[in-house]
Amino acid sequence: QTCALPISVMILRPAELFPALDVIPIYESLIVGALICGVAGLRQHFQWRHLTQQPAMVCVIGVLIAIAISHLQRFYLGGVKSGSIDFLKVLLLFGLVVSQTDTVSRWKTLLAVIAVTTTLMVAMCVLDFWGVVDFEFITHISDVDGVSDTNVQQRVSRMRGTGIFQDPNDLSLLIVFSGVIWASILWDRSLGSTRFLSVGP
Repeated sequence: QTCALPISVMILRPAELFPALDVIPIYESLIVGALICGVAGLRQHFQWRHLTQQPAMVCVIGVLIAIAISHLQRFYLGGVKSGSIDFLKVLLLFGLVVSQTDTVSRWKTLLAVIAVTTTLMVAMCVLDFWGVVDFEFITHISDVDGVSDTNVQQRVSRMRGTGIFQDPNDLSLLIVFSGVIWASILWDRSLGSTRFLSVGP
């Protein structure tokens, strides 16, 4: 399942783990490879007949158009270009996920990949937050959390993730989402006793 690779790279960020890989466009290369392998199914999902049956795909295309229009209203052509190109990658990845997860087993495989890669990334962030391991590419933030009785600002340290999950709130959403996936694996009796391995994460 080719769409699982770009998603796992987007979450784990190997270029941050190994700075030497920073010069290699890993995510973009995987997206191009996935597009080549899944172009037939992807093209089919962008046909009008399929779009009328898939309002979610129409909505995502609408967001791309809205991004361009919002920048055009301010005559910000640079924003039109950069915003459209950035979101086009999201649109293509979404299209790949929709076109390739056409069976229950493929959907479960994709969810398992997301859960595993998320758990690995969050585990690194927790170890860094607790000071067990110092990952240079993970930095946490200190926020104001009220004022003490002596009128001194109280601060709280908040854990951040990697890459696009550097906002603690975004990281929290990812943790909850992966937790739901692990819970669904735990309750999947078809997996037998191996499903209890999901208790750990």
